Amino acid sequence: MEGYLKKWINIVTRWQDRYFILNDHILHYCEHQGGQSKGQIHLKVAAIILVPEDPLKIIINTGTNEIQVKASSVPEKIEWVNALKRAKERSQETIPRDCIKEVNDILTDIWVTQAAFDETLNILVPKLERQSKYVELKQNYKFIRNTLQGISSLLVLQLLEVEKEKLQSQQSDDQTVFQSFRNITNGIDDFNRQSSSIDILESLKYEQPIQYKNLINNPVFQKIQFTNSQIRAALPRSQDPNEKLKVWSFIKDMIGKDLSKLAVLVYFNEPLSMLQRLAENLEYYQTLIEANQEQDQWLRMCYVMGFGVSIRNHLILFLQPIGNVYIKLKQFNDKFSYNKCTTKVHNIIFANMYIEHIGDVVFNNYTTNDKGILTLSENHKMVGTVYDSNGQEKYKLKGLWNDSLVAHNVQTGKETLVWRKYDLPQDYKNYFFFTKFALNLNLLNIDLIKQLPCTDCRLRPDQLALEYGFIDLAADEKHRLEQKQRQRRKEMQIAGQQHLPQYFDLIKEPCTNEMIYKYKGNYWRKKGEGLDLF
Repeated sequence: MEGYLKKWINIVTRWQDRYFILNDHILHYCEHQGGQSKGQIHLKVAAIILVPEDPLKIIINTGTNEIQVKASSVPEKIEWVNALKRAKERSQETIPRDCIKEVNDILTDIWVTQAAFDETLNILVPKLERQSKYVELKQNYKFIRNTLQGISSLLVLQLLEVEKEKLQSQQSDDQTVFQSFRNITNGIDDFNRQSSSIDILESLKYEQPIQYKNLINNPVFQKIQFTNSQIRAALPRSQDPNEKLKVWSFIKDMIGKDLSKLAVLVYFNEPLSMLQRLAENLEYYQTLIEANQEQDQWLRMCYVMGFGVSIRNHLILFLQPIGNVYIKLKQFNDKFSYNKCTTKVHNIIFANMYIEHIGDVVFNNYTTNDKGILTLSENHKMVGTVYDSNGQEKYKLKGLWNDSLVAHNVQTGKETLVWRKYDLPQDYKNYFFFTKFALNLNLLNIDLIKQLPCTDCRLRPDQLALEYGFIDLAADEKHRLEQKQRQRRKEMQIAGQQHLPQYFDLIKEPCTNEMIYKYKGNYWRKKGEGLDLF
């Protein structure tokens, strides 16, 4: 059987015509008849789901992949459903199978392999801990173990869902088979209950009532199983490389409309808040640690200049930043400030888009009166000079803002690498081009759920839903939060109230006379208090 059906693409392009071909137990689809295949579904392990709310909709789910399609009429839908079910039944009849034995065999392999890895790691880690140079290797092994535990749990759930659908489709009267299946699933349920978000949130009921109220019945937190993983190398779901967003069509449709009331579609976002984007400035904090330990005051300036340019290597679309960045090195009481350079974006509409950072970044040490100037130019180049309080050159700097920065001592000729770009994660193009640091900014584990104040952006349900690939749910939650914000603003206006920052004071920075916000503390202490944001 073959023919056109509507297929859900994404929140922007929504339903589009795709040509489907049912061949044996495999369902192929392409953009048009005779076109190149864009994907396929193996019906042998798929669940065919009907949607009572939509008489034309069919969901086909394999546990690891899902497509949603719509027929043009109810008779056409029935014809497709019958054809899909027949194909699935035929594929299962060809190979006699003992479903329960297969599940048990696979589960046994998973647990045995994981147990063997844990046993080996328990022997190896104490040996690594005796050698300081192996500390990073030890942490990597622990990260692998946590990752494998998460993967194996997910794999088990997917396998069980597949076998459950097969057993149900056979409509077996053998209660012994079904009881065996229940015994397996009950064991897995007990395992997952340890990380259930519902159980986690119950512990917050009295200590953090605002957070408990917002999250206990939230559909996102009900859908996600949280672990205690402290670090991750990828997001829960990678982006689909076949999904193409018609950004400029969207912008063209907005011409002439009131953009102040425009809610940007969730699919144009990345799963990070603006606060987390600002936190990306701290990815190269190790450079500041090295600066704080350096006895040479002018080389300290070089390290600060390396930190100042580090954000440039992955910063895009920030055009003309205003204000200064302030740094204090406590060991020497050095107080630095520097401005941000200009970013130019080329070929936004036509050809390949690329960016350039250009201009002078001026660094001042108000404690020693030393000064540094770093000049960024085309082709990623940057050169700089560090001057003492008398205007004498102490260091020359040279490098590329997307690679590294080297400081050259004018008197001794010694060269010091003051900053180098970190390697990007594997498959970073499928994870919003995030760095390893950015991948973990929105990580939410069991400990953090219990510890974070109720206003922390890591608790934003729309952001979590987007991170896990629940696009429709993310859009719904984003709309709900925006409506909640509008309602709170309206109520404050009626009451004549003005929003005031709770954790920051607006002060005049004494070195530059610039008005800045200074953190006044207590954020982590007010877990049970604060605004009802989410």
